[in-house]
Amino acid sequence: APPDDKVIVEYESQLIHIISLEEKTQTIKVLLHVTEVWHDSTLRWNESVFDGLNETWLPSDAVWVPDIIAFNMLNRVDVLSSVRSTVNIRADGRVSFSYPQIVTFMCGIHIADFPFDAQKCTLEIASWGYSAEKLRLRPVQHSGTLLQHYQENDEWALTNLKVDVALFSHEENVVTEVRICLSLQRKPLYFISALLIPSYIICVLSVAGLFARFSTRDERQERFSLGVTAHPHTICTFSRCH
Repeated sequence: APPDDKVIVEYESQLIHIISLEEKTQTIKVLLHVTEVWHDSTLRWNESVFDGLNETWLPSDAVWVPDIIAFNMLNRVDVLSSVRSTVNIRADGRVSFSYPQIVTFMCGIHIADFPFDAQKCTLEIASWGYSAEKLRLRPVQHSGTLLQHYQENDEWALTNLKVDVALFSHEENVVTEVRICLSLQRKPLYFISALLIPSYIICVLSVAGLFARFSTRDERQERFSLGVTAHPHTICTFSRCH
């Protein structure tokens, strides 16, 4: 069960890698490492009673965890789904839950300036069932921490990462929503070398071929037929010529 008092969740989502960005499906797939920290008064204990034990670990399904999801996601893969993930609990009731996940979410992609286009994708994260009166998200906004383990993508360059929080109305409940905005710039070198330059060369050669002068030399045309040669006074048969 959730704590009786109001829960404030410190939410941190580190961007590990941009896996793909699909123009056809208007989606982006990213690998995230999520850390959620909150206080649960029902999980406190006296350290002196337990030989100075000040922290422990329990399975994530043994305690209450907030139902935080991405509202605009299309698919989510929990990397540790086959492993029994745990939460860290301290004697003062502080609970820390961290896990990696692969999220595919919607992103409006505009390719009018291809291959020099830039895209902005926003991941909208909030609690599904608890309103802002019961659960509030407090995002960690330090960009250096959010990109501490980031690995670059070969096609897209991350130019900016912005995190903010807002209120969002969902099913007659006002919830706090964390918005992670990714600003991406396409790396055009591959497309310039593999697409633009060959296309430009082909176009130049095609236009030049239309205005090129044809050869003015009379090409020798010879007729070969059975029993006839090019000389009018020579008659050839299969065996000899006269």
